[in-house]
Amino acid sequence: MLLEKLSKFNIILASKSPRRQFLMQEAGFKFSVEVKDEIQEDFPSNLKKENIALYLAEHKSKSWGEIQSQNTIVITADTIVWVNNEVINKPDSREDAIKMIETLSGNEHFVYSGVCLRSQLKQK
Repeated sequence: MLLEKLSKFNIILASKSPRRQFLMQEAGFKFSVEVKDEIQEDFPSNLKKENIALYLAEHKSKSWGEIQSQNTIVITADTIVWVNNEVINKPDSREDAIKMIETLSGNEHFVYSGVCLRSQLKQK
């Protein structure tokens, strides 16, 4: 029933993540992928855990500006890894990836994802 209702919308997944695209396809959504220029993934230092992922997902959404069509939904998302009371960023190199694995090894860690859906509000 949800997929039927959403079939009337132009759904844009604003993510180049192959995993997010796969999940949307597996869930049965019909969507296009459109990615804006790279967005700075900076966040206020007072944010912790899931609030970072939520902030970044909303930040990415805002980069789209106003949604021009009433039948468009833009989906943005961000995922972070939280370990030892800090965020581990995506590795920039093989050496960074090795350090990340070493940090995670034997330590409890959490993966948080934030998702933001935006559309145009109907004016009465």
